[in-house]
Amino acid sequence: MRMRSILACLILLGCQSVALAERNTRIIAGEDAPENAYPWMVGIHETGDNQSYCGGSLIHPQWVLTAAHCLDNKAGTRILAPNELFVVVSAYDYREWETKAIRAEVEQVIQHDGWRGRNDVIFPDIGLVKLQDPITTVEPLSVVSDRDSNLFNTGNVATVMGWGRLSASARVYPDILQQVQVPLVDSGVCQKAYQTEEIILPYSICAGYAEGKKDSCVGDSGGPLVIQDEAGQWQQLGIVSYGGKENGPICAGENAYGVYTQPAAFTDFIEQYVPKLYDYQGIWQSPESFDFFTFTTTPDYMALMILTLEGKWLAFTGANAFEKIELEGQFSVTGLKATLTPIDDSNAELEILCEESDCPLPQTKYSLSKSF
Repeated sequence: MRMRSILACLILLGCQSVALAERNTRIIAGEDAPENAYPWMVGIHETGDNQSYCGGSLIHPQWVLTAAHCLDNKAGTRILAPNELFVVVSAYDYREWETKAIRAEVEQVIQHDGWRGRNDVIFPDIGLVKLQDPITTVEPLSVVSDRDSNLFNTGNVATVMGWGRLSASARVYPDILQQVQVPLVDSGVCQKAYQTEEIILPYSICAGYAEGKKDSCVGDSGGPLVIQDEAGQWQQLGIVSYGGKENGPICAGENAYGVYTQPAAFTDFIEQYVPKLYDYQGIWQSPESFDFFTFTTTPDYMALMILTLEGKWLAFTGANAFEKIELEGQFSVTGLKATLTPIDDSNAELEILCEESDCPLPQTKYSLSKSF
């Protein structure tokens, strides 16, 4: 089997060192996405360029997940500096992004260590972009971290999206975000389809049709491959990486499935930099009170225990959410309610509300800070 060579760079979906004219995101045989359907969708721009050249996903108020090769300079010789990039979040119609989307400046650019030192076979195509300021008006996209999740089952239909050229042979670009549905493909089938052209690595996932026609393509790099879970919530399965064959269309060709990096294979890399959203474990304190506040959280639920100055414990529980977390508890016969408003991973605001006049805590707002 032939090892990866410069061909891999040629068909990376947005490769900056070779396909310089092909760096605009695009979806083949897709359709207009519903407006506001994917608020966590990100366009990555070079400073001074109003057209995105790669995609990404907002996975935390301050972090974007993308492909490593999207963060290379045009020559592919170094990682881009933060001041060479900006991102656009929640764009839909690119004619209106400057007024209807969120522009965010970049603080840090990170590629997986294996990418910069890549050889002919192994190159983890995954990277992160840290924003200067958190985006608090958009709920981040959840990333599947369990490689055994049934969301990865062969045949599941996933969605990939982007802006750009509408075919592999004509440089026609849409203004409106495009989407296309593609089924997940068994890795053995994908490897057989590519035969000696590509090595389908264990941390990749393939999607598409044997006959081609529908696909992500050059420049869709970094964008998310997503699927809805049983609750109807979008979950990210993959990152657009590469596809195409040496003697065929650069995308949407027969037996040339799209190949996506699997973030679930790189949870250690992601969690090394990206804090878990609202992982409010530990003890918190407030300047408005001598009480101690203790949180226990999961991705779905939160429990709050308060040790009052009088030595009494109060317990609250509620569903973990992004902007505001509604909590309820019971003390004697008095019903308690609380609203927790996260600010960042170390600061929050807690408002206490009692249903009865006999309230064990002052009905006020507490500014909480994590102590340890």
